[in-house]
Amino acid sequence: MRSSDLTLLKKCLQSCNTCALSPQQCENKYVVIPSGPLSSFMIVGEAPGADEDEAAEPFVGRSGQLLDTLLKKAKIKREQVYITNVVKCRPYTKKGKFKSNRTPTKREILSCDWLEREIALIKPKVVVPLGATALRAVCGDLPKTLKLGDYIGTQMDEGYGYVTVPCYHPSYLMQHGRKFMDTAVKALALARKVAQGNA
Repeated sequence: MRSSDLTLLKKCLQSCNTCALSPQQCENKYVVIPSGPLSSFMIVGEAPGADEDEAAEPFVGRSGQLLDTLLKKAKIKREQVYITNVVKCRPYTKKGKFKSNRTPTKREILSCDWLEREIALIKPKVVVPLGATALRAVCGDLPKTLKLGDYIGTQMDEGYGYVTVPCYHPSYLMQHGRKFMDTAVKALALARKVAQGNA
């Protein structure tokens, strides 16, 4: 039954127009549909980028390639993981004809209420937020002076029925933190153990 519910959720997402980022209200091409099956392991990114807007799938560009590498090193099969984003449409800034990715605003995050529904349907054992924006969306009330590095690789249990294991976002690793690759792999490996009931 839950599998058919997941199919319906993804179908409903395709026609979502509830916020200013939806294709009906701006220049985005698609609502980016989550990938993966019902799973005990859920990954939550921040938002789609240009590549994802073209493909209507999460993590298909350079960040997606690096995520694939991280998952492989952590002995995780991507096709067995449910992957989504905090917001389902690309936030961008436009200058002339050029559009650049940006962090979704608090208002945009609040307008896109799909993540809560996804978690309720998937019922994961572990949720891995990639980056500070995703961590705040998953965990809610965190200090304003949040330092993501203080949380990476820890197990956070907020009493929601799942464990949160924060990790660096692949785009951060590409831009600033190749030296943190091993830390990211260890965080994902810990999440795999939690999902399997071994941590």
